[in-house]
Amino acid sequence: MLNNNEIKLQLNALAIEHAQGGRITGGFSKVADSIGVDYATVKHFIQGDIKTPTPATLQKFSDYLANGSASVAPKLSKQKQIAAPEHYRQGQIECIDAIRESMTPYDFAGYCKGNVIKYTWRAHNHNEVPLVHLNKAADYLRWWIETEAQIVEAGDGSN
Repeated sequence: MLNNNEIKLQLNALAIEHAQGGRITGGFSKVADSIGVDYATVKHFIQGDIKTPTPATLQKFSDYLANGSASVAPKLSKQKQIAAPEHYRQGQIECIDAIRESMTPYDFAGYCKGNVIKYTWRAHNHNEVPLVHLNKAADYLRWWIETEAQIVEAGDGSN
């Protein structure tokens, strides 16, 4: 089995390869769909912003990469190694992860819900292309779903 860093590098290379229109989120989604895991798991694992995935998820990553679906990760420029815009990071910490860690799961789910509403609401009422805001809404929806699943898994899904 590949080690965590090798897996991260190869998954990151695949995500960059599959990114559409310069949006790495599309690459994360395609890689996640190919492997059969959720988008947030791939994104946060590659970026190193979450704890190590479960052994079963690491095995899925390793199996996917070992079965000829990916070549050895190419040497990437510093710019291509960064999977999120620089202005969303301080050091190695992405803003959304700092927000997530500052809240209870219920609070973070509510925060995500509010942002889904905000970005879908303003998609056609802004000077930017609607897809910019709809992609942001999709990110928040994924995080909301992920958080709700964690709440249920923890046996605390009564709210």
